[in-house]
Amino acid sequence: MFHVLMLLFEYKRYKKDALIRIYADDHLVDEITLEKEIKLKAVKYPEEGIYRDRMGIPPNQEYPQNGYTPVLILPEKLFLFKISQQHLNRNIRIEVVNHNNNYTNGFLTNYSYIKFHKIDLFPACLLESKNWSMLDRFFIYQDMINLWPVTHFPVEANSKPNTSSWCKDFDFYNYTKGGSFSVEFSLCKKHKITHLGPVPVGKLWLSTLHARILCTFKALNTSA
Repeated sequence: MFHVLMLLFEYKRYKKDALIRIYADDHLVDEITLEKEIKLKAVKYPEEGIYRDRMGIPPNQEYPQNGYTPVLILPEKLFLFKISQQHLNRNIRIEVVNHNNNYTNGFLTNYSYIKFHKIDLFPACLLESKNWSMLDRFFIYQDMINLWPVTHFPVEANSKPNTSSWCKDFDFYNYTKGGSFSVEFSLCKKHKITHLGPVPVGKLWLSTLHARILCTFKALNTSA
């Protein structure tokens, strides 16, 4: 069995390329060299797709005015990594090598940074649209605590010289983080699925956002 790690992040480049390394149980999954900046963009969700189907909206009808919209504001690139179950026993670690700035004599005016928007893990079978359709009874359309897939914090962070204060003192997502650092997510299992971080007690409801993101990037019915 395989799972897919999803990464969505902004990247501001300065002087040199940054590196991101992904480890699963100390097994190197992949290394990314960030040669170009990754910015936010407004993307229109396809007129036909899982989200529209699950909402029961006819193809020629406008989206309902209940807070949902066919437009998403996302980083312009989606990263998907397929990981074998044999490497998903203890943790996933993401290392960022990005110590690029113009620090001189106590002054810093420009630097390279990463801003994470999503880090999630889900079974590789959800790259097939037919499998989302089979799970429609678990979809939920309002804010709830037990949504899945979603990263449940806390995470363990390592950001030299402040070893763990970053994740404790700031919101992990949408936080501009310069310099080199690493974050580690413990793994747990529930309903025969591997999850990042601790999973809430009780029933899990399927997040429609992930189906929308995969549709938007045309990542369904393809290989990660």
